[in-house]
Amino acid sequence: QSTTWSLFTGFEPQSDSVASAIAGERRRIAQDLHDGVCSQLVSILATLDSRSPQQQTVAMALEQCLVDLKMMVDVIDDADDSVIDALGRLRYRVQRGLDVLGIKMRWAVDATGPLQNLHGDTAKQVLRIAQECLSNVMRRSGATAVEVICSYLPAENLMLLEIRDNGNGIPRRE
Repeated sequence: QSTTWSLFTGFEPQSDSVASAIAGERRRIAQDLHDGVCSQLVSILATLDSRSPQQQTVAMALEQCLVDLKMMVDVIDDADDSVIDALGRLRYRVQRGLDVLGIKMRWAVDATGPLQNLHGDTAKQVLRIAQECLSNVMRRSGATAVEVICSYLPAENLMLLEIRDNGNGIPRRE
């Protein structure tokens, strides 16, 4: 198999020591991002005046950056999480922002079914889609409630991810 791999790619298969070194470097980068950039964002947030409308807008943008950065750190740290684990971390990360905005979240994620077996890139893609949807709800919708549904549909052998809110919606074009 090693010969086939090197003929196909031009590279030898990755050794355990190389994989371990890469994992260690990822953890170091994740820690540096968390300790450095995240701490700086928190410090900046602490200096803003919550009574000023302009500074409230800046604070909301910084909060979103902080959530995005923490989610990236989570993905670097836990590269092989399941869809359920990734969505659980997202819920934890966005809950504070939703609370600040007065948006109630209903969470209907099937944590016990086959979705626990979806890992890797699939989990990352589902996480990014859900993250973007929730970010849009928080930034643009004016919603007071959001619902997150993720379940397995056995008859179709599909995963359903649905995020809906009671906000303004997308304006219709004529």
